[in-house]
Amino acid sequence: MTLRTISIFSLTTTEINLFRRQFIMVALQTLLKDLELFLSSGTVCLSLYALVAGVFGMNIPYSWNDGHGYVYKWVI
Repeated sequence: MTLRTISIFSLTTTEINLFRRQFIMVALQTLLKDLELFLSSGTVCLSLYALVAGVFGMNIPYSWNDGHGYVYKWVI
């Protein structure tokens, strides 16, 4: 396999358009991956918040809660 040196002046209009399309596709794929990562991390944060809210929202009598009622004023 030999490497071919590509000069801008030796490219045809079709090849330039192909390179342009490939560049745009890669840029769009990168943006979509970044968006997916952002939305996934937001989903994880919201689920952890819901988990903590669910645990504190339950009316289960815990023994470690005795004498520490003042802490829940700061949680809210």
